[in-house]
This record gives sequence, C-alpha cells and structure tokens, in this order.
Amino acid sequence: MNILLVITDNTGLQYHRQISPHVVLDSITGGGAINVTSTSNFDSYPDEKLKDQQIVIFLRAISMNRKSAEVVKRCHRHGCKVILDIDDYWNLPSDHGMFRYKPPFYEINTIEAIEAVDLVTTTTKFFAKIIKPFNRNVVMLPNCIDMEQKQWKSEKVKDDQVRFGWVGGVWHKEDIALMEDSFNYLYSDKSIDNYNICLGGWNDNPEYRAIEMMMSANGRSKDKYLRISGTDYNNYGMIYDYLDVAIVPLRNNMFNNCKSPLKMLEAGAKRCAVIASDIQPYNVFPLSCYYPIKTYDNKKGWFRAIKHLTREKRMREDLAANLKEYVQKEYDAKDVS
Repeated sequence: MNILLVITDNTGLQYHRQISPHVVLDSITGGGAINVTSTSNFDSYPDEKLKDQQIVIFLRAISMNRKSAEVVKRCHRHGCKVILDIDDYWNLPSDHGMFRYKPPFYEINTIEAIEAVDLVTTTTKFFAKIIKPFNRNVVMLPNCIDMEQKQWKSEKVKDDQVRFGWVGGVWHKEDIALMEDSFNYLYSDKSIDNYNICLGGWNDNPEYRAIEMMMSANGRSKDKYLRISGTDYNNYGMIYDYLDVAIVPLRNNMFNNCKSPLKMLEAGAKRCAVIASDIQPYNVFPLSCYYPIKTYDNKKGWFRAIKHLTREKRMREDLAANLKEYVQKEYDAKDVS
C-alpha cells in the first residue's frame, strides 16, 4: 500500500497527526507492507506518480479557494482514496487569537473538504459526532505519544522547588487568563514558598509577552516565575523535564471542546501531575489522574490547587503515576497504529 501525505507546514500539528503516527506505522509493519511518502505541494504533484498511490491524506484543509471537490476528483481519476484528517473545529470563536487571520471562506472550505473525501479521521469521539452530519465515514484516531522517541524518554531535572508549568503554543492567551486571579493570590500568599511557576515554550512575541504578564502577575512574582524557551517538535517534550505539575486551563466553548487531550498525554508521558479545567476533552480522564478545576472556580481554584499540591507530595506523585499508567494503557501509539 502506498500512502501520500500532503504536509504543508512544519509544526507540532504535522508532527502529531502526520509524521509521528506514520513513523510508528512503518516500524510495526516492518517497513515493507506500507510505503509512506509526502509532498508539500499537491497541485504540482505529477499525475504519473499519483497513479502509484492508493491513499492521499490531507490535514485540516484540501483547498482554500473552494476547489476541494475538484482535487478529490483528480485523486479518484487516478485510483486513489482520499482521507482528510482534522483535529480542530472549523468555527473559531471571535476572541480566538487566530480569528482575524483566518483565510476567506475558511469554514466553507473545511466543510466542503469534509463532504468530498472518502474518509475523515479525527482525534476524539466528541469531535467525530460533530463531523458525522457532513460525512458518515468518520473514524476516531486519537493523538498518541511515541514513547520510543528520545524526547519522551529523557530524565527529569531535579530541583528543590515544586515546579508548576504551562506548555503550549502561541494562541492561548484567553485560556491563560482563566488563571490570572489565582496567580495574584498565589504570589500574595506568604504561607508557601517552595514553588515556581514556569512558562514553557516561550518565544519573544506579543502573545507570549501577554501570557507572561499574567503568569508573573505583572512582575510581582519576583523569583517565583521562570521562562523555559520553546524548541522544535522533536525536542519540546523535554520541557516537561523541568516540571512537576502541568497546569492546563481551557475555556469551555465548542471550539475547545473539540480539541484533543494532548496536553494530558504529554504530561502523563513525562510523569507530571496535572491540574486541568474540568471540561471536555479533559474530563473523560478518571479523577485519579488529574486535579480538576470547575468552570465556576477559575478565580481561586487554580490558586487552591497549586497551594495544595505544593504541600502534598504524595498526592502529586500518585496523580503523576496514575496518569502515566492511563496514558500508556489507552493511548499507546503502536496499538493505535
């Protein structure tokens, strides 16, 4: 079987949904049964080479100018089935950082792509139900962590402080704002001192600077706040080596509900405890695996959770161990492949 991946960017999205899964797929099939190649520009991909493919896989979009059906017909003419993999809801909320940058007809282009393909793959059962009215052939293939990769096998960096940290991409300012009051309470509380708050993935741009202002309480944190610089997708897992507890805030809206629990998987793979918003996609995890924050409790909930886990070493260790075990059982990359 010959599979052609259409890879148009070089980010963590492509790593988790295209590159890493097919590396694992190749390893478990012995490198002979399935041949995976890629192109960054499908429009210029030669027809004579397309005839040798059995499956073409696009990620999130096929065409940005209302030509998805034409592209799929081209594949069909040459004997290829077409898959669209999609991991994010196409209707961005107006307060999302990417809202003003989305291409014209973004929603229509996405729906037309979903309707045109032979199969849609996505990350969760919840999102699959949203997609199904547009294409009955939808399959859930969850995000997974390939534990054989170096970045997920590296050892923790030891520290006397209990390190709480958020690790994420650039467009999460509104989610971090859920914790802003709690950070102010935390830095004002003189009864605890053995902790650090870490921003993992730092890059010097306006979005991360805004996130830093909230996580450091406009500089009131003094030596309690730390930056951990961002890196490429082959090494970012090592950021978790500097954390004991991952903090994972997410606003409760349809866009976020359609996301995958990738942050839980990353933290579990690196044996971190997790404090997370008690919403879909995180609340499908057992309560023994994370410390939930109710949507009505954002003002002080994160503060109370951080304070409690700073003092309760046994609870931190139990949550981390339970999460790691659950991730290994339910999100094994080889099983999914």
